[in-house]
Amino acid sequence: RAELVLAMLKGLPDTCGFTILGDSCQALYDYMAEGDPAIMSSEQFYQDIFKSFPSANYYALTENHRQGDTFGQLTVPYRKAILTGSTQDRVSAASDLLTHIPRMPVKLTRFSRSDALRYVSQGETLGILTRTNGQALQISAWLQNADVPHTLHCGLGSPTLGDWIARIFCDYENESIDETAFVSNHLALFPEAGYEMAHMRWTALVSTQRGEVRKRYEVADLLKGILRNAKDPMLFESGTGAKPSITVSNIHRAKGKEFDSVIVIDDVIEAMAKPDTEETLEHKVCYVALTRPKIRIERAEFPKQYIYSIKNSTRRCFKPMIRKKYINNIEVGSDTDVDVLSLAADENTQRYLRQKVYTGMRLKLIKCPEGTKPYIAYRIVPEDNEKTVLGYTSKPFACELEHAIQQIYNNMHYSVKYEVFPHAFCDVYVHGITTCVSGIGPAPAGAKTFGDVSIWSGITITGFAAVDKDTY
Repeated sequence: RAELVLAMLKGLPDTCGFTILGDSCQALYDYMAEGDPAIMSSEQFYQDIFKSFPSANYYALTENHRQGDTFGQLTVPYRKAILTGSTQDRVSAASDLLTHIPRMPVKLTRFSRSDALRYVSQGETLGILTRTNGQALQISAWLQNADVPHTLHCGLGSPTLGDWIARIFCDYENESIDETAFVSNHLALFPEAGYEMAHMRWTALVSTQRGEVRKRYEVADLLKGILRNAKDPMLFESGTGAKPSITVSNIHRAKGKEFDSVIVIDDVIEAMAKPDTEETLEHKVCYVALTRPKIRIERAEFPKQYIYSIKNSTRRCFKPMIRKKYINNIEVGSDTDVDVLSLAADENTQRYLRQKVYTGMRLKLIKCPEGTKPYIAYRIVPEDNEKTVLGYTSKPFACELEHAIQQIYNNMHYSVKYEVFPHAFCDVYVHGITTCVSGIGPAPAGAKTFGDVSIWSGITITGFAAVDKDTY
């Protein structure tokens, strides 16, 4: 990205100026440049800017507009120490912060809906920020079990199409559609959304079509456009209601966001106050967490958890059973964890997905009999209705689970037998209702087809899936 920006600037005509906004105190990704000369660090980027444009001016903002008054001055000494101070200056500033940031009055393990109201009763927002994905997953599991509505920002998922696309077209009988028909159907399905939302979604659909704007479109063309040219953010948004006021996130994914209140995991700040802390990058991570709130910040104790990550590109989190070579939890949330074709196995499954499945719904993963598929697959079922199969987990999920078990055994060449895979996982939830579109191969039985394109409703799942110990 740094090289791309430099190339763009150097390609500008001499008569064109530019403004770059940045904060070196929030440069969290310099670790990627360590030991790899092909990756440009933030420091190298700044040096190249002023070498290439010696007449460029440098300005520094001096006032914190997110955090006003006394609260805004809290992190000023820490920022100065990170940018220009010594190791001891940074440690001293972090120690001083610890004396000014109070602990939250309840433990996160017992955080309830009534506790949540202390932070969000008047429509305010709350961010619970962690150092690692594993911590965020564990906190999300505690909140889910306490029925505290929240959004989890972790690392595995990628954007999925909004549920409204499938809701509109899976029961649509004509081969073509215009804005009048689309808006009419949208208002019937989502009356609370109103005309403006319907019009915006129609515009998003039409934006996928290259060429002259028409009054009426073939549905197949719209679906092909979604496959090839889906850029409007509206295409990836589901639902029409308000989003949860509480967000659980690792600090890296919270960069660029703000909340009225923030609860930050204790060890994020405490680690920075230790005399032997010399890693400037970790201080920057801490600084980002401290500058997300607008009104208040608190610290929360996080019990020690032996959470590891799989040693591959996904870095998926898992937790072994203490003193036993068995898996206890594994992160779910990748869009490849679910076999999307299995979600459209028949029309009854699709009808159930559209009518009865909702975001936050509790699920279980139950292991299929050996030999059901060429890999170890799990049935995805509602927790309170295990006979209803929504779909199946995928081969990539089976491979990731096997990698985690191999890592627990400390032997990546260990061939994991069927019986070693847990029988069932709980603490899994519906993350979102989505739309699946495919123009490849035969359409699944429960999908709706338009020409050579098929469409059906799907789900994504999330959670720090816990082994159902009654069945292991």
